[in-house]
Amino acid sequence: MASIQDVAQLAQVSTATASRALSRPDMVASTTRERVLTAARELPTSSPAASARARPAPSA
Repeated sequence: MASIQDVAQLAQVSTATASRALSRPDMVASTTRERVLTAARELPTSSPAASARARPAPSA
């Protein structure tokens, strides 16, 4: 699964900028946000089933 560091490296921005582009898009330039979104789309992600297995079991 791709990390924020992987996205930042591919987009050629800092990890802080990549994080902001994904969570607070109003705080970065639109061109930068597009680079980060493009990088995030290009990197492999895990399947929903793998994500479900990674979650802790609900507590009773």
